[in-house]
Amino acid sequence: MNEQFQELVKSLSLAEIRFLESHEKVLEMPEANTQSQVEIKTEQAFPTEDPLIENDTVLFRPRYTFTFSINEKDFFSAQYIIVIAFKTEKTEKVKELLAVPEVKDFFLKKQLNRTLWSVLRGTVLDAFNRHSLQPLPLPWII
Repeated sequence: MNEQFQELVKSLSLAEIRFLESHEKVLEMPEANTQSQVEIKTEQAFPTEDPLIENDTVLFRPRYTFTFSINEKDFFSAQYIIVIAFKTEKTEKVKELLAVPEVKDFFLKKQLNRTLWSVLRGTVLDAFNRHSLQPLPLPWII
């Protein structure tokens, strides 16, 4: 699988990252000095038809959901749908590699997540500022 994954990554060139949807909601204003107690729940999901492949473009539309809570009480939630597009000169090979469940799963959960995480980290920090919340960065991903 490692060789197939390497071949897939080498066949794709990042072309675009943009937000399709952005939803944020303050559920409750947290008390001051409670940042050390914050728990962050994250979810990543993809439409079942992803990736969309047309000509030389491979398109993914992941949805990221973040819920911030203190003592199991949610105080902020955010959901983002992002378009991430790649160009390829090897469309048929990319289709073949993404048809391998292990390769596709690893690419979606690891590679795309690592690629988008810094974008999401900045977006969440901006959202906290816009909603007058003390900024809280997303944790490192493993």
